[in-house]
Amino acid sequence: MEDAQRWLDRTYPKGERNEIKVVEIDDKAKRLIGELSLDHFNNAIEIDLSNNDITKLDVSDCYELERIIVAYNSLTKLLNHPRDIINPEKLIDLNMMNNNINKINLNHFHKFYNLEKLYIGTDYSLNIEQGYYNRFHGTLRPLKNLIKLKVLDISNTDISKGLSHLPNSLEDFYCDASRPGAKVTRIKEKLKPFEGDFKKYKKEKSMKLSCKKSVENYESEDQLEINNLLIVGRTSNGKSTLANVLSDTNRFKESDRSVSVTRYFEDEMFTHNEKLYRVVDTIGVGDTKLSKKQVLLRIAEAVYTMKEGINQVFFVVGRRFTKEEIDAFELLKTVIFESNIIKHTTIIRTNFTNFKYPDRVKTDRQELMEEYKFLADMIKSCNGIIYIDAPPINIVHI
Repeated sequence: MEDAQRWLDRTYPKGERNEIKVVEIDDKAKRLIGELSLDHFNNAIEIDLSNNDITKLDVSDCYELERIIVAYNSLTKLLNHPRDIINPEKLIDLNMMNNNINKINLNHFHKFYNLEKLYIGTDYSLNIEQGYYNRFHGTLRPLKNLIKLKVLDISNTDISKGLSHLPNSLEDFYCDASRPGAKVTRIKEKLKPFEGDFKKYKKEKSMKLSCKKSVENYESEDQLEINNLLIVGRTSNGKSTLANVLSDTNRFKESDRSVSVTRYFEDEMFTHNEKLYRVVDTIGVGDTKLSKKQVLLRIAEAVYTMKEGINQVFFVVGRRFTKEEIDAFELLKTVIFESNIIKHTTIIRTNFTNFKYPDRVKTDRQELMEEYKFLADMIKSCNGIIYIDAPPINIVHI
């Protein structure tokens, strides 16, 4: 065996990595073991590292990846963070068969729009006997928008529901259940009356659904739980910056101008600790080109799209509370703050350079409450204030 990183550094000198399109192991190479970081492979489109003992793989420098083949290794994680694969929409083929992936659901795959082949199961009996298998669990529903998916293997995982959500593009579906206790058995049982044919199952299910008018409600126990985060506040206080930090993207438009860049609202899905979140950045109150009524209507539109409900509201404020800031709060109150949502609202105080000093944070909080009675009532009712300075390094939450 050979240390994986040592092999990579010897075989692919750092100065030449930008030109490499395919990273693969030569037939003469020894079996690789240990952690491997593929740094500087910015233009690589394919990685094939099958049949080794690689325990950790970092591909965060590989911006153009279309194929990742890492079957038969000892990986315990690869998709525990959105940035594990920088551009998931570029990926066509992902093969993670026969590893030892820790317990994780499929929420991380919801942005792999162009994926055609996905292998995440375990079919090597010797590995299963030794307790090595991929521990994907939960529902297949996050794959419903992968409309190009042709091949899927979830053999011996603990994925137990969501069969009806698989895209019609699927041609080959493997769900072997030879591992004792594998919850994928439930899916296999559903396919038994159809001789294991996924397409026959899907066709009959669709026919039954067409006789009803509740397509969105079938398999209600399988609804994908989305945690909605709503960001509101005055223009130029850092709403979009906060949205980018939360979603770990740069997709929200940012501006320090007095005119709001967010014309209606923008949203982005992301995962954290295996939970799916949707952050919605609304149009900034105080946009000089829109009336208060127009701003109110557009924020209301954003709220209306959150059919699952709002889990958390972030009310973003700047350095000082101006009359415009007070007007913004009063305006927003008519849209979302009249109900119990106030208990799920947090004030985000941006551009506060002393945010790392608890005593200055407490002083500012007290001054705010003494100066603005309406804010004092809100602070007592909501989750309090978080002080940050963009981009945030640490936070003090009181």
